[in-house]
Amino acid sequence: MATKVDKKNAIRQGITEAEIVYCQNLAGKTFLYVCGDEYFEVSFPIDHFLHLTGVETRLSTKDFYKNAKKSILTNNQFYFDARHVYANAKRKLPCLKRLPELTNEMVCVLKNMETMTITYKLSVTNLKFTSGLTENIDNNGNKINDFFYQKWNEINRGYGMRNECTRSI
Repeated sequence: MATKVDKKNAIRQGITEAEIVYCQNLAGKTFLYVCGDEYFEVSFPIDHFLHLTGVETRLSTKDFYKNAKKSILTNNQFYFDARHVYANAKRKLPCLKRLPELTNEMVCVLKNMETMTITYKLSVTNLKFTSGLTENIDNNGNKINDFFYQKWNEINRGYGMRNECTRSI
């Protein structure tokens, strides 16, 4: 049975591996999704990487990303709490590593995806995993652009949704 240290080491390793994928394929980029007559943008700023990992830290979002990028993130630099539980980080990290699939393959856009806690106006899925999108707003409440990736869900759960297929460009 894995100890708490073993589990935290695995999460740290997953964060470092996910950062490589994020840096090479997504960091600082914005993707345009076109669906019929509608379109929206999804951005991937480096300061949102922390949120996508599912852990909490006392570091700034940029320092967390920088430490993951340099592979110097330590187990003491992140933690789990009531809002950032181990199980969520364990579930999010494999999806984070696969996130480029939702930017370079055919995907379905889901409207009004309902989870236990929130209804996402838009979500994107490749039928293997789904990501809910929220508006990308700065600290002053100003809209930066349409959306950024917010939440991961396994596709085999039943959600009330309307979907249409599209490809990001």
